[in-house]
Amino acid sequence: MPKTRILFDFSSLSEQNIQTGIQRVARRLYEELHILSNEAEANFEVVPVTYKSSGILQGFFQLPFAPINPPAPKSAAIYNQPLEIFAHPESYSPPIEASDSSQGRKSVLGVNRMATLKLYQALKKISFGIIRLDTLFLGLISLYRSARVLFFKLKRSLLILLNQLPLSGNRLNPIKFKRSDQLILADTPWEQAHSFWGELGIRQKKYSFQIYTIFYDAIPYFNGDFCHPSIVCSWQNFFTASARLTSCYISISKQSNTELESFLKHENLFQGAPRKVLIMGSDLNTDIKDKSLPPRQLDSHQTLNNCFLVVGTLERRKGHDVLLESLAHLKIPASIIVIGRPGYDGNRIGHGIVHHLDYGKRLFLIDDCPDDLLQIAYSRCRAVICPSRAEGFGLPLIEAAIKGKKIIANDIPIFREVANDYSLQVDFYANNCPKSLANVITIISKEENNAIEPRASMLKSVPTWRDSAKSVLAILNELR
Repeated sequence: MPKTRILFDFSSLSEQNIQTGIQRVARRLYEELHILSNEAEANFEVVPVTYKSSGILQGFFQLPFAPINPPAPKSAAIYNQPLEIFAHPESYSPPIEASDSSQGRKSVLGVNRMATLKLYQALKKISFGIIRLDTLFLGLISLYRSARVLFFKLKRSLLILLNQLPLSGNRLNPIKFKRSDQLILADTPWEQAHSFWGELGIRQKKYSFQIYTIFYDAIPYFNGDFCHPSIVCSWQNFFTASARLTSCYISISKQSNTELESFLKHENLFQGAPRKVLIMGSDLNTDIKDKSLPPRQLDSHQTLNNCFLVVGTLERRKGHDVLLESLAHLKIPASIIVIGRPGYDGNRIGHGIVHHLDYGKRLFLIDDCPDDLLQIAYSRCRAVICPSRAEGFGLPLIEAAIKGKKIIANDIPIFREVANDYSLQVDFYANNCPKSLANVITIISKEENNAIEPRASMLKSVPTWRDSAKSVLAILNELR
C-alpha cells in the first residue's frame, strides 16, 4: 500500500533562517515527523517543500533537504573571549523617529493617482473636432491594463515551461500533487498571500488534496501596534485568503484558537473548516553540564550566576520597556540578563538596553546566543522573567519549570493558560506594571533557596516535540 505524502512547507525558512519562534516550531515538528516516518509501521512519508514566485521559479517545489539546522552564531569564532557574549553598545545606533514619508498611491501608469486625475480633468477641456482627448486618454489606460494582464499570463506560461527544463542537476523539482497529499503550512510567507493562495487554489481545485494551516497567533490583527504596518496588512491578507482553501486549522494554544475564531467572525469569513489545538512540545536539554565548556568560556559566564533571565526576541510586544522601567524601582543589586535577537523595532529596544545607566553593571544583553549557552543560562539563573504583553504560547515558562527555576510573568491570559494546563508555579505581577515587577524580583531575591525541584510527575506530563508530532498525525488521520 503506497504511503501518504505529508508535504511540509518551509517557504520562509528556506529563504531566511532567522530563528523565529515560528521557525523553531516548524523545525522541531518536521524533525520529529521525519523520525516517526522512518519507523517500520509508518504509513506516511514527509517531504519538505517550498513556494517560489521569483526569477524563473514559479510554483511549489520539493527541497533537496529540510532547512532545519539553525545558523551558527556570529560570535562563534570569538566565543571564548570573556566579554564577547554580551552585546556592545556600539552595535546599536540611536533610533530614528519615523516620519511620514508616504507618497500618493500609484496609478496603473505608474504615476501619482492625483496627478492622473488632474491630467484627465485638464484633457476634458481639450478636443479636436469629434476627437476628445479625455476619451482617448481613458482608451489608452484600458489598452495598458489589457496589455499588462496579457503580459503576466504569458510570463506565467513561460515560467511554467522553464520550470520543466533540466537547467541544472541541482534544480528544485516541481511538486506533482496527488489527491492523497496532506500539505502542512507551518512556515509560509504572509507577504506572498495573493500569489501563494492563487497558485495553491489552482492546484487544489485540480487534485483535491488537504491543506492544514498552523495558526500561531492573531497579534498582527488584534495588537497591530506591536507589528510593522506591512506585517499587519500581509497577515490579514494571508489568513483572509486561507479561509477559502484551508481544510483544517491547527492552533498552538486554546487562546490562539479563540483568536482565530474571533478573526473569522470579525471578517465574515468561512468558518466551516475544523479547528484543532496542537499539543506544544518542549525538550530543553536538562543534562547539559558546564564542564563541557572550555575553562576560559566558563569564566566569561560567571555573570549568569543567580541572574534574572529574560528570553525572547527584541520587539515591542515582549515588554522590555516595562523591564527597563522596573530597574528604577529595584533597590537591590540583582543582575538581569536579556537573551534575544533583534526583531521588529529591535534596534530601538536594543539601544535602550545597551545605553541604559545600569548596562554592564546589573543589566546585560546577549543578542546572539547559541543553544548551549541558552541552556547554561537557564541552569544558572535564579529566576526567569516573562514580561511579554502578547504571545501565542508561553514556552519559556515550561522551559524554566523543567530547569526547576522560579517563574515571574506578566499577568496575561496565555500565561495563565499555560500555568494552569501544566500546573506551573508562577509569580504573576500586575499587568505591564514596572513597580509590581520590581516588587516580585525583590521578594524572590531575598529568598534563600529559589530552586524548585521539578516534580517527576510534571516532567513526565510535559509534552515533548515527539508528542507534538504525534498530535499532528492524529489530526491528519482523523480528517483523512
